[in-house]
Amino acid sequence: MDAAYRLRKIDLLREKNMPFEIDPADATFLKRALGEGEVVLILGAGASFSSRNKRGEPVKIGDALAELIAQQAGFNYAKEKLAVVLSAARPILGDEKLISIYKNEYLDTTPADDLRALSNFTWRRIYTWNIDDAINNSLGTRVQRHHYYNGMSDAVVDSDNISNLQIIKLHGDILNPAHKFIMTEADYARALAQGNHAWYRKLAQDYLSYTPVFIGSRLEEPILAAELERAKQSPSDEMGRGYVITPDKLTGLEKSALRARGLVHVCATLDDFGRWLTSEWASGITPREVLSTTHNFKIEDLQNKISNADLESARALYPRDMDKIHARASSMSASDANREARRFLRGFPPTWDVAASEIPVWLSPTTDLLNSLRTSVESGERMFVVTGQAGSGKSTAVMQSLIKYGRENKDIPIYELTGEIKSVRSALSIIQRLHEKNAIVYISDLFIFGDQLADDILSFPRGRITVVATARLSEWREHLERRFGDLSKRHDFSRFTKSDYQPIIDRLLKFVPAPAFMSLSPKDRLARFTSSQEQLLIAMREATFSQNFSDIITNEYEKLPDNDTRSLLLIVGLATAARVGIDPGNAREAYVRLPRKRTFEEAEQALDGIVSRLPNGRLFARHEVYVRHIIDEVVNIDDILDMLISITSTYTKYPIPVVRNVSKIEAALFRFCWNHKFVFEQCKKRNQPHDGERLYSTFEVEFQLDGHFWLQYGLYLSECRRYDDALTMLKRSIEAYPGNPFAIHAYAELQFQVAMKRPEYDSITRDLIGDAVKSLEQLDSRPDDEIDQYPLVTLSNLHVGSLIKFAQMEDATRFGKIYYERLKQLEKNTYGDRVTNAKERIFKFVTLGDWDIRSRVTEPKRGRKRPRRRRQSRT
Repeated sequence: MDAAYRLRKIDLLREKNMPFEIDPADATFLKRALGEGEVVLILGAGASFSSRNKRGEPVKIGDALAELIAQQAGFNYAKEKLAVVLSAARPILGDEKLISIYKNEYLDTTPADDLRALSNFTWRRIYTWNIDDAINNSLGTRVQRHHYYNGMSDAVVDSDNISNLQIIKLHGDILNPAHKFIMTEADYARALAQGNHAWYRKLAQDYLSYTPVFIGSRLEEPILAAELERAKQSPSDEMGRGYVITPDKLTGLEKSALRARGLVHVCATLDDFGRWLTSEWASGITPREVLSTTHNFKIEDLQNKISNADLESARALYPRDMDKIHARASSMSASDANREARRFLRGFPPTWDVAASEIPVWLSPTTDLLNSLRTSVESGERMFVVTGQAGSGKSTAVMQSLIKYGRENKDIPIYELTGEIKSVRSALSIIQRLHEKNAIVYISDLFIFGDQLADDILSFPRGRITVVATARLSEWREHLERRFGDLSKRHDFSRFTKSDYQPIIDRLLKFVPAPAFMSLSPKDRLARFTSSQEQLLIAMREATFSQNFSDIITNEYEKLPDNDTRSLLLIVGLATAARVGIDPGNAREAYVRLPRKRTFEEAEQALDGIVSRLPNGRLFARHEVYVRHIIDEVVNIDDILDMLISITSTYTKYPIPVVRNVSKIEAALFRFCWNHKFVFEQCKKRNQPHDGERLYSTFEVEFQLDGHFWLQYGLYLSECRRYDDALTMLKRSIEAYPGNPFAIHAYAELQFQVAMKRPEYDSITRDLIGDAVKSLEQLDSRPDDEIDQYPLVTLSNLHVGSLIKFAQMEDATRFGKIYYERLKQLEKNTYGDRVTNAKERIFKFVTLGDWDIRSRVTEPKRGRKRPRRRRQSRT
C-alpha cells in the first residue's frame, strides 16, 4: 500500500471516528502494562501524517516526498519508490540540497493534537522513525521530562528514572542533519555496515522485555526486522506481548505473521488510540501513580514527600508489608505451593512468599538470628550483617526473620533495596523523609553494594535506619570487614543441627519427587541425610539423589539435549556466578550472537527447572553452588570465554565508562566478565593460562576509553607473568581514567615486580623503584581513597623487599623503621589483618634482620575503628 493511498484511507477512517476495537484479553494485558509504566511506543510515519510543516501544509511522506524530490531534480515522477527517486536525484541535487528539502518539510513542524495527548501518560521509552521535530514541539501537559536522542549518533543511555522519558529518533534528527538520515534501503545498509544501530539493539531488547506498541507502521523497516528476527518470539505464544496499531485491514495470514512475533494488530489510528487512553484514564497516568501501583507506596507520600529527582531511587525501593506477604503465602494454592517448593528446594533463591510459607524449615540457627536481629534494631545499630557459606540457607533465614519481626513490630517499616539502584544515599534519604522513627532496609547481597554504601549509611543519624544484609563469610573477611566492621553487628549463620533433619526430610518427601528416597525406611532416610557433611543445599540434593552433589550436577548438564541449551545455561550460569543474574533481553542478545539452531524460547524451555525468571525479571540458574561446579569442573575454557565475550558484547551499546551508565546490578555483571582473577583461575585450572587474553583482545577498540577494562587486562597479563605487556595495559588504564587509585596502585606494584626481576641495581632498576614509591606515597596521602591493598602496606612489603633483594640494607633498614611507625598509626584505624601482618613483618626485619618473604595470616584484631573514608571496590 503506497503512502498516498494510506493517507486517503486514514482520512476516511478518521471521518468515521473509528472505535478502538481490541480483544478484551488483549485490552486487559495492555491496560496492566500501561498502569505499570511498561509500554514502549514506536512511532511510524502514520504518527506524524497530521502534523503541519512551517508553511501550514501537511508534512510530506512517502510518495509525496518522492514526487517533490523528483521535481527538484528535473524528473517526471511516475510513482517510483522513494529509494529509486533518491538514488537518481542525489547525484544531481547533492546532500546539501536534499537536507534543505528535508528542513523545509520537517523543521519547525506543528504537531497534531493526537501526538500531544501521548504526553499525559507514562511510557517506558518512545522510539520514532520520523526525522521531523513534531514530537519535540508537542508542548502542553507533560507528566515526564522529555530527553531526545539521535539514533544515528548518540550512545545508548540506560535510564531507569521514571520521571524522564527517553525519545529516540532512530533514523536521524532534522535538528542535527550532520549525522545523516536513513531514508532508503541503501541508507539502511550503510547504517548496518557502520554499526550505527545501537539504539535498534536497545529497541529489540525493549521489545522483548516490555510491551511494545507500534503506531503507524507495518514493521517493514529492515534493521528492526533483522533485530526482531534474531530475537523473535515463539510462534506458539497465545497472547501477544505487543501491539501494532494501523488503520489497515489485515488478512488472516498477515495477522498470524504478526502473532508469530508476539504482536496483536488493532485496526485504528493514533487519534483512536489517544481517545481510548483518555476514556480509560481521563487524567492520564503519572509516574507517581505508576510507582504506587508497582511498589505499593502510598500515593499521598509520593506526591508530598518525594520529588521528581527521587523517583529513580524510589523505583529501587520496595516497601514490604509482612502481613500481606504472610496472607498471600497462606492462600497459595496446592499446585502453586508444589511448584514454588520444587524451585526452592532445587536451589533457586527464595521469594518473600516462599519465605513466609511452610515450604522452608525454620532451622534451629534461625531463632538465634532473629534474636540478634531484634537486639540490633532495638539498639539502633546501623547495620546487621549475616554471614555464612553459599548454600547454607542464610538468605532464607534472614527473610523468615524479617517477616516474623515485621509482623510483631508493625510500627517499624521494612524496605527492600534492589541492585537497580544508582544512588543508595538518595534511597535512604527517601526513607528518612517518609518515616520519623527507625526503619529497616534489607539488602540481599552486601557484596554488590560494597563500594560506597558505608559512607551512605554514615551520612544519616544513628538509630534512623538499620541496614540488614547477607554476605559470604570469605568475602566479609577479605573485602567487606574493612568497610563495614565498625558500622555493623555481624551474626554468623551456623550450620543446621540434628534437630532440623526430620523437618527437612518431611519437606523433601512432600515436595520433591525422589522415589528411591521415598522408598527408604524413616531410619534409613535419616541416615542418608545425616551422612552429608555439606551445607544445607548440598545435603538435600545428595540425600534425594543418592549421589555426590558434583556427580548430580555433571550428569544433569551432560544430559541437556544440545549445545544450544548448554550455551544458554552457561550464559545464565556466569551471570548467576556473578550473583546478579541477567536481564532476559541481554541474555537473548548474547545468545543470538552464537551459532545456534534453537530459538531463545526453545532453549529456555528446555532448561525449565534449571533456569528461571525471578520476581525482578532477571534470569538465574539454580544456585551459585550449582553453576560453580559446571564452570569450574565441567565445561572447557573456550566455551567459558565465548560466553563471556557474548555477554560483554551486550554492553558495547553504552557510553564509556559503562559502570557509570548502568545500574549497580548491571555494573556488577560487567565487572565480573572482566575480572582478571576469575578469568585467569579458569584458564589455569585447564593448564591454559594464556587463553584468557582472547577475551580482552576482542574489545581493545570498543572499550579503549574504559579504564576498568585496561586495568583488568593489565592485571590478567600480570598473572600470566607478562610484566612488560601488563605495564603497557595499566598505563593505558591510567590514561583512560587519570587518577584511578586501583590502576595507579597496580602499576606501582608491577613496577616493583619488574624491578626485582632485573639482574642488577642499575639506573633503570632505581627508576622503576623510585617511580613506584612516588606513586604509592601520593596514593597514601589521599584522604578520600582507600583500596583493597593499602598503599602503605605495599610500600612496606615491596619497597623494603626490593632494597633487600639488591643488598641495599642500609636503605632497607631506614625505610623499614619509617614504615613501621606509620603502620602502627594506620593499624589503630583499620579492620582486618593486612596492616598488622605488614607491621609485624617490618618489626621482625628492623629488630632481627630477618625478612620473611611470606606474609603470615593472623586473625583480625577486633575493636579497632577505621577512618570514615570513601570506599571503593576493586573487583
